Amino acid sequence: MITCQVTELINRPVAEVFALAGNLENDLLWRMNLSRKQTTPGLPYVGMTFQEAMSYQGNYFTMTAVIEAVEPNCRLAFRTVNTAMSIQGKRLFEAVAPNQTRFTYELTIEPTGLYKLLPALTHELFSQQIQRDLLTLRRIATVRPRTALTTVAA
Repeated sequence: MITCQVTELINRPVAEVFALAGNLENDLLWRMNLSRKQTTPGLPYVGMTFQEAMSYQGNYFTMTAVIEAVEPNCRLAFRTVNTAMSIQGKRLFEAVAPNQTRFTYELTIEPTGLYKLLPALTHELFSQQIQRDLLTLRRIATVRPRTALTTVAA
């Protein structure tokens, strides 16, 4: 098992960050090389499934996942189903100050193929991609006017 955990401080209240990063429909705004299909539109709920396809380090991955936990303004958890590489993910939202949120994105991966043979490299590659995505999230969250954040998540 490989666990990648990246944290970013975002200068927005936790409710605004959750409205952006806790809504899977917004992932296309801040996660790179991604396409997504939800089985049902709208905010995530326990049991909701979604499909992702992503290009990563020259490889193309598809996965189906199910939402395992949703705690508004606190966390969102998911796991893959019927996928070659087992992945569990968490998005954690913590208010650090009234207008600052600590956002943590964590993936626990059961690698297969080449990724299994090179666990340190796999950890580094996934961590780098998550870091790039979180920097994009921070930029989007802090540049957009507050009204736009709620509009995107609606």
